[in-house]
Amino acid sequence: MSSTTAGSAPIASRSSLVGAATEVAAALDRAPVGLASDHEIMALTEQAEALGREVDALRVKLAGEIDARAAIDSGDGSMAQRFGCRNATELLQRVTLVSTTVASKRFALARATRAEIGFSGHTIPPRFPAVAAALESHAISCESAEIITRTLGKLPANANPDDVAHAEQCLVAASCGTVAPGETAAELPAHTDSVRTMCQAWAAAIDQDGLEPDFDV
Repeated sequence: MSSTTAGSAPIASRSSLVGAATEVAAALDRAPVGLASDHEIMALTEQAEALGREVDALRVKLAGEIDARAAIDSGDGSMAQRFGCRNATELLQRVTLVSTTVASKRFALARATRAEIGFSGHTIPPRFPAVAAALESHAISCESAEIITRTLGKLPANANPDDVAHAEQCLVAASCGTVAPGETAAELPAHTDSVRTMCQAWAAAIDQDGLEPDFDV
């Protein structure tokens, strides 16, 4: 019997896909961009960024899996221990060579957007489902996703959950250039600095007993 379940790919196939994408990216990188027209440069920049969002989303997903497995002792130690590491952070750093800060951000974003399986076997939806869906469709940058989840995640426990969910949906729509709840038309996608400012405004509106707002912002 094949070990591959319906709708999934064996590990060898996944690795082959990543390898093929790497070869394509390398071929593009070897092309002399200095001979490209302005329009070609703009198109390539946009396409490269879209590819980067796909890769970043995969990085977060894999970090989340490492994070989850490193917390479980299956009888012969956790995943981190089986690879000779103390914890998930050390394991991720060893295989990716990223900093502790980057590893922590990937773990935090994965925890905020990862569905879990409960003790009874039911699926627990992610804390921020709109951000999770945008990451899955590669429509949002990890940088904007991280800012949204971090800002809304810091709101007090007594914040109205409907307000938080509405803010999340509006911020994701602004980040992706999709139609926000209650609107009829989409705006142009907002870059991360604008998303950060929007997050601050939403947090101040939801948590009116928090810090005094920055009126310049």
